[in-house]
Amino acid sequence: MNKHILTKLGPGMLSLLLLLTLTATATAQTSTVITANTLFDVNVRATPGISSGVIAVLPTGAQAVVIGRSPDNNWVQVEYEGNRGWAAAWLLIFSNDTFPLDVTTDLQPVPLAFSDEIATLSPYNLNMRTDANNSADIIGTIPFATEVTATGRNATSSWVRVEYGNKEGWVAAWLVTMRNDINGLPVDTTAFAPPSGGSSGVNEPASPVSTPVTPIPSAPAGPATGIFVTAPYRVNIRTAPSVNANVLDIMAFGAQASAVGRNAVNNWIQVKYGETVGWVAAWVVVASDNTANLPVASDVVDVAPIPTGTQITGSSIYAVVIRSGPSLTFGPVGEVPANTNANLLGRTEDSAWVKVNYEGVEGWVAAWVMVASADMNNLPVQDQ
Repeated sequence: MNKHILTKLGPGMLSLLLLLTLTATATAQTSTVITANTLFDVNVRATPGISSGVIAVLPTGAQAVVIGRSPDNNWVQVEYEGNRGWAAAWLLIFSNDTFPLDVTTDLQPVPLAFSDEIATLSPYNLNMRTDANNSADIIGTIPFATEVTATGRNATSSWVRVEYGNKEGWVAAWLVTMRNDINGLPVDTTAFAPPSGGSSGVNEPASPVSTPVTPIPSAPAGPATGIFVTAPYRVNIRTAPSVNANVLDIMAFGAQASAVGRNAVNNWIQVKYGETVGWVAAWVVVASDNTANLPVASDVVDVAPIPTGTQITGSSIYAVVIRSGPSLTFGPVGEVPANTNANLLGRTEDSAWVKVNYEGVEGWVAAWVMVASADMNNLPVQDQ
């Protein structure tokens, strides 16, 4: 059986994603407005199919409006800077499922055959579900840049069946980028089938916390601090510094918010995002400066639990210097490349620095620029 693999984002790739937004810039032919983002250059062709002539290129980091699809939902019609043409859907990341779009061509290319495993990319944490719809139970979360193996698809090519963590489940295909035609995967006839022309459900990238509940009014913001945080994927903003608190809003991936405070143990950051004031987990955002310098706005000291023995890893959207000690005054001993995981070994008492091991090099990196697989306050406090 041919397989796809979800692989690491290359150096600099995730920093590119910070340039992307998910706001539509034109009106689609249907009431569903969907945008497509590129992680690399993608050809726009005159008609669906790789043998069709190239009429334009969607450059790396571009966003196009999607106005239609092919009958089998593996090619999409896009508009970009006055050009209208067709792009391979498996090479793009979408703001929503493309299946509800109008079918705007009778042409349907034969799926490409592939002889080897095919690498794919995703800039999100992804919910893995028991079936191919967003109402199905979540059985796990696949961290962004984590390798998984794809073994099939549903009939609409909206969902991909994957294996991860000794489990098999489904992830939204519009949130992953494949190196080859998704329709080359076998169809799982037991998967959920939406009505003809209907939506297979809106699936959001997974947040590192629990399912959102009804929002409640947010607290007043503190004074501006000059520090901001960036969301490397969609991030929940909560009413309190706890994974059990209600969800007020969601930061879009690549979005930025002003940091106005922190909790007593510096594992949650109070932010102002538009008109919303709430809390984001410090371990899932990248800050522009040391968050330990923020004013304490909450005495809550909750630490999000993890299973005993879990190895916490961390990465950043850009290369991070490993230093001999937990301060900018210590000299460099190495570097963690962008979007590359390092094992986290410990932290300072104020959670401003974390000790890492990257390919045998041990040292300290600034915690505020690291995105971690779990709450970094689970790490033991170390002096050196």
